Amino acid sequence: MPLTTQYGGLVGISRFGPKAVDAFLLPLATPYWTRWDDALQASQGNNIAGRFEIQQCQRALLDGLASFMRSASPEEQSQRVDWDAMFDVFGERLIPLRAEPSDYVDCFV
Repeated sequence: MPLTTQYGGLVGISRFGPKAVDAFLLPLATPYWTRWDDALQASQGNNIAGRFEIQQCQRALLDGLASFMRSASPEEQSQRVDWDAMFDVFGERLIPLRAEPSDYVDCFV
């Protein structure tokens, strides 16, 4: 599936709100991100347009995840999200998406 189609799907589903993100994007978030990361590593700067498209898809996915994380309670997040698996794939990119306060937020200078 072309990256432009993936991007449009991600943005469109995200516009339907957090429940749509929960139902459609959360199950696909880690496999898609892993596939895009692998593609970025393989390209090594040879295809700048392709890298840009992947990065836009990644941004759209993070935006969608943020809409879910900011609207769901910590209890709901713990039921719906496998944080260990998500952190393995997304790493520290998840920190700003979480609604609950953390020490990371307190470190802002």
